Amino acid sequence: MKLFETIVLGCIVFFMGAFLVYGLIEQYPQQVLAFPFTVSALSALFALIRIVEIKLGRHPLQESESLKTVNEGDVSFINSYIFILMILPPLWLLGFELGIPLYILVFCLYFRIRWLTSLSVSLVSYAFIALVFNGILGARLPRGILLPMFV
Repeated sequence: MKLFETIVLGCIVFFMGAFLVYGLIEQYPQQVLAFPFTVSALSALFALIRIVEIKLGRHPLQESESLKTVNEGDVSFINSYIFILMILPPLWLLGFELGIPLYILVFCLYFRIRWLTSLSVSLVSYAFIALVFNGILGARLPRGILLPMFV
């Protein structure tokens, strides 16, 4: 479990670093970058701190023996990490504006939430992104690599 946790945390550090570098390369306005940079930098920092704690053998929350035996082979634990990482392909391919609603739709349908509710939540998330980021903030959101081919 420690190796898997270290690998996942290493991926978080890598992707947060990549997002930070991408934001600097794209030269977005500073007011747009303030929140994502803060979140990315803090996420990377806390992940690095946790990696160091794992390597030093420190565990802030000791697990009981019964929890250790249950979690060692727990497939749902690994599935949760896979679902977190599954957001990256839609963001890369379709961009932020369409990738997030598509991810929410697939996530809801996978967990057997009614299709009408899933579609509604997905459409509300699209409307929220369009209103807040495009309308109010006037932010230039990444469009992904496939979206410019169709639009």
